[in-house]
Amino acid sequence: MGSAAPEVKQERLFIVPSQVTEEDESDMEEMQQMEALRQDIASPVVEAEPAVPVVMDGSQEPEGDIVSESEEYADGQVAAVSKRISEGGQVVRHQPESEPEGHSLFTRLIILLLLLSSSGMLYDYKHESSGIGFCTAGTATNAVVEDRRARAAAVELCQRENRTTQYVSNTDSATSPVPTGTASVSGEDSQPARENAVETCPPPTFLPLSHPETCTPCPRHATCTPSSVTCENGYVLRSHPVLYYVPVPDYSPPNQLSHTTFTRPRSLFSTDVDVPELIYSAVSTLFDGLPGLGPVAFPPRCVADPRRRRHINGMGKSIETFLAAERGKRLCSGEGASLPEDTEIAQAKKWGRELEKLRDESMKKTSPNLLPLFNDTFNEAITQLVDWGVIFMAEDKDGTRYIASKNPSLDVWCTLTVKTREAWTQWRASVIGSALLILSALVLKRRRAQNAAENERVAGLVQIALDLLRNQELAHHTDPVTAPRPYLSSLQLRDLVLQDEHSVSARTRLWERVERVVEGNANVRTNLEEVEGGDEQRVWQWVGSTGKLGAPSGASRQIAADESAS
Repeated sequence: MGSAAPEVKQERLFIVPSQVTEEDESDMEEMQQMEALRQDIASPVVEAEPAVPVVMDGSQEPEGDIVSESEEYADGQVAAVSKRISEGGQVVRHQPESEPEGHSLFTRLIILLLLLSSSGMLYDYKHESSGIGFCTAGTATNAVVEDRRARAAAVELCQRENRTTQYVSNTDSATSPVPTGTASVSGEDSQPARENAVETCPPPTFLPLSHPETCTPCPRHATCTPSSVTCENGYVLRSHPVLYYVPVPDYSPPNQLSHTTFTRPRSLFSTDVDVPELIYSAVSTLFDGLPGLGPVAFPPRCVADPRRRRHINGMGKSIETFLAAERGKRLCSGEGASLPEDTEIAQAKKWGRELEKLRDESMKKTSPNLLPLFNDTFNEAITQLVDWGVIFMAEDKDGTRYIASKNPSLDVWCTLTVKTREAWTQWRASVIGSALLILSALVLKRRRAQNAAENERVAGLVQIALDLLRNQELAHHTDPVTAPRPYLSSLQLRDLVLQDEHSVSARTRLWERVERVVEGNANVRTNLEEVEGGDEQRVWQWVGSTGKLGAPSGASRQIAADESAS
């Protein structure tokens, strides 16, 4: 057996050259690969031959059979590999053995039964879940869920106590004997058929199935019943994003301008439905109650009403403009400037209007189709303006509310008027003080100038008076006939030297100063003498040295002439 294997290999080596000489050069590489594969396939068989058990005793036929079988196996493998290479190296896919036809039919039957049973359970679950509807606002439950939980607790209790009857209650005690009605899908509780009704306890089920106990959350800014959604004031309904292009069916009251109420669709086969309600009915029939979608599939939501927001902003703008203009008008005219502003109500009365009067004036300017919502829009606009700090509102002791703007609206002329008034109010004391100071300085300067001029004039008058007295004394001693008296009357002297001063008060004031100086002179004597006409008057007489005298002045000559004439 050990000598047969080399002979096989030698024979194969002789065959390859003959084939190579017959094939062209392009197939040489393919044949080399085929030979290498063939050797690899045949070599394990040869190496494994010693391990093959010998069945027949003393006979060489089994060895020949084994060698021939290995060669046939190797040739088959080589033929398969050559076929693979000639086809471009395509992979031969394994063809699974076909299952018996009887086994396939049994599997299909089992799958069909499972589908039918699961469809029934899915339909029951969908029907129960869709009957729950929306949750109560702000909670995760509603009347339907609570009633079902109470019934489930009553059934569990009667089965645990092995009773044939159950007592259903919507209170915390499931064993209460007083029955209650079941909340319908429309959100209204149905009344019990009779007081103290007793229901039969159902038998326990073989396969306990889960029952839906969750409701669809009520949208934000809404109040809900199990079958309807009503948006809060200032919000409107919008479709779920899945139904974005389908408008929500309108169930709002006729006097409601905005769409705020949604009711779960009626039957799909109703004849008086529009297209949006028909679409919502189809969606509700197909998807409401499915696991994962909740009792109400694709529920609507409440969003801020843009049209109402525009109305509120427009009314708020008009109110703000009116109140600002009212304050600006009063500020420009100075109306109520003396009224106090120590409190907020005082300021509101001074610059604003009564709230109810403002409401009436705004209502007269509102379009008739917006009157049903006027009060709500007006109150919302006032609240918005107060929150923004544009206006302020105060209430007096009688409950009357006043509203005023914080910023006045002024044109150019009023702005200049108000600024000037404010500047005068602020700088009035300084301006008056400065004016008085300047005026006082001017008066003082003028008075000083007048005093200087008056002093100079008084000095000249004193000198004239002294000259006249001295000349009168000299004239009297020189020519007593021409000057019979040696003295001069003070009053006559005054009227003579001040004959160009026509103001009696100024003449008196000047001469009083002259008298004080003249009478204070030691060379002048003051007496009371009788003058022409028999009147006693104060007279001045020169008693001092006359010295070297010059020609008498014009005033002396005039007095001397008067004396001589007398």
